[in-house]
Amino acid sequence: MPAWTGGPCPGCQEEVPPRVLRCPSCRTLLAPELSEHEFNPPEFTPLAEVDGPTIVRPKGERSRCPGCGEELRVAAKYVGVPVACKKCGEPMTAGTSEHRVAYLADCPHCQKEIRVGIKYVGQRVQCKFCEGELTVSERAAS
Repeated sequence: MPAWTGGPCPGCQEEVPPRVLRCPSCRTLLAPELSEHEFNPPEFTPLAEVDGPTIVRPKGERSRCPGCGEELRVAAKYVGVPVACKKCGEPMTAGTSEHRVAYLADCPHCQKEIRVGIKYVGQRVQCKFCEGELTVSERAAS
């Protein structure tokens, strides 16, 4: 295929330098061997909806007793309330971050209670019973 040798454009008669495919002014194709090609974009197909993990609020948590080290179950209504350990009677404030070990939540898929470690809060996890995906938020349900 010979390149454009330069000269006046066949469309607008403006002088065009050599080795140019189209006239800069009128966009006329300068090489006769080349032809316009058609571009037919593909038909639009919407993507299928992707189900993300369900966001679950904890219904309680597991806290470690500062006295005996026992892991205690604390309902959400007692978070921030002074309580005593059931095992040793040590007073503690339930639900403080220094005692919190894990959150408790009900799986939205199988309705079983799951324990989610603090390091997994806000991340996508799977229920150990049904393998349903969920994300546990840090805010307790009111």
